[in-house]
Amino acid sequence: TQECVSPTAYSSAQTRSLIAVSAFDGTASEGIFKHTWDNAGDFYVRVKGRNGAFSLAAPFHLEVTYLAGGCEAVAPITTGTPLSATSGGYHTIVLWDSTRTTGTDAAKAALPAKLGALATATSGVVVDVSGDERVAAANIQADAHYDCPYAKNLVAGEIKRIVDSYRIAGNPLEYVVLVGGDSAIPFFRSPDQAGVGSEKTYVPPVGDSTASQASLKLGYVLGQDAYGATTTLSLKDHQLALPDAAVGRLVETAGDAIGLIDAYLAQPVVTPQSALVTGYDFMTLAAVGDDGAGGVKHELDTAINGTSDTLVEAYGLAPTDPTAWNADQLRSALLGSRHDLIFLGGHFSAVSALAADYTTRLLSSEVTSSGVDLTNSIIFSQGCHSGYNIVDADAIQGVTLAPDFPQAFAQKKATVIAGTGYQYGDTDFVAYNEEIDVNFAQELRTGTGAIAVGKALVAAKQRYLAAATQLRGIDEKALVETTLFGLPMLEVNVPGQRILAGGAAPNAPATTPSPTPRRLSSGPPPPAPTIPHSPPPATPPPTA
Repeated sequence: TQECVSPTAYSSAQTRSLIAVSAFDGTASEGIFKHTWDNAGDFYVRVKGRNGAFSLAAPFHLEVTYLAGGCEAVAPITTGTPLSATSGGYHTIVLWDSTRTTGTDAAKAALPAKLGALATATSGVVVDVSGDERVAAANIQADAHYDCPYAKNLVAGEIKRIVDSYRIAGNPLEYVVLVGGDSAIPFFRSPDQAGVGSEKTYVPPVGDSTASQASLKLGYVLGQDAYGATTTLSLKDHQLALPDAAVGRLVETAGDAIGLIDAYLAQPVVTPQSALVTGYDFMTLAAVGDDGAGGVKHELDTAINGTSDTLVEAYGLAPTDPTAWNADQLRSALLGSRHDLIFLGGHFSAVSALAADYTTRLLSSEVTSSGVDLTNSIIFSQGCHSGYNIVDADAIQGVTLAPDFPQAFAQKKATVIAGTGYQYGDTDFVAYNEEIDVNFAQELRTGTGAIAVGKALVAAKQRYLAAATQLRGIDEKALVETTLFGLPMLEVNVPGQRILAGGAAPNAPATTPSPTPRRLSSGPPPPAPTIPHSPPPATPPPTA
């Protein structure tokens, strides 16, 4: 059949692809400064006088200045022999780099056999990306240009090419497992256009001459959905990956990865019997809803057919209120006894969780030193940077605390879903990262049988995207940064009430966001309200 292309399909192409405008009154010079991010190819500039005005005697003069910065010498990899994909009916692809994996010599020697066992158990294939000459060349370039996030994206893009080649070969991939931190298998860097809580302000801290610092200071947020995506959404000057395969990351050393693999092989399906929910400030909405009987707690109570343990202070109460829980209470609840499903709502950094009293803190190092058994527990957190994995080699000796929360929980063999950057909520609605968290809790009990945690997260994000009437920068960031640390095929078989697949979820959160987003804080929190239950200001400022 002959293809028919309708001209009307392209009638709005100019306005939909427009990334910047300059339109001053009068004859003043016009000017545009625009970050092109990672977009390659052609950019078009149109010059037109007001109402079509022009003069042959005084023609327009157009001058374009290209500021490459540290990326000037960085270019896409075009040479080198790529790895050949094989067709084996694979459902899982495990990606690692034997030349960049960290850990003890004994653990690194034992890792290949463990990865092989994981692949066997999950109908998978293990790919050592160091054997791909294009990946190797991209890594050499990125190491030489640590100050260029684009160089890291080129590495990630080459590794994604390997994943895509296995799909093209006919493998029905459902799961992508990334072994190691950002220095081994890089996160994709996406522009942070949330408009509030810029990653430029976050200080883990990491060394200045590192890829980690460059990504933060240049305003990028880390994500890994693109590894599992066959579709991307063009958003004018950048793209948003729409994942269909579940992606999980094993951080950060070979020993950490082996522990998580052993836990999965011993128990690939978890039947949760207990749950813990924490929250305060505006995060109380996600934790228990606006009536104290909804939110994540309602979903987990229904899932386990029981009652979750809680540490929740009602929204609007001051940190000095008797109901404001402290770090000792959090230690007792989180580290004193095991919970199968855990939601952590609170102000975080990568290594510290602030209690509801806004004074005391729980450090990530306390997780690793505790005696609690968190093997195959599912932990999801709304705390800012609770999913920021600090590359060990990028840390500042004697200054940066270790391990971070993703690695600390990995060493306890727990699965974590958390944000790599500032996470967002709302004072009036369940929105942004809060909405993804509630969606995830619902997806754990949607359908029949065991539900893979990675698939539940993918479904939660797809629901969020489908419900968005307008996709803004803050929505993009919430989707991109929410990251799974652990094995995405770990399954949860809840004993409680189920939601029929495709049916409406009970007590589903509102999806219409308020125009006054509020972010969590990695630094000192904002002053608490002095009047109990006083309403928030009409436009609450970002915390700092």
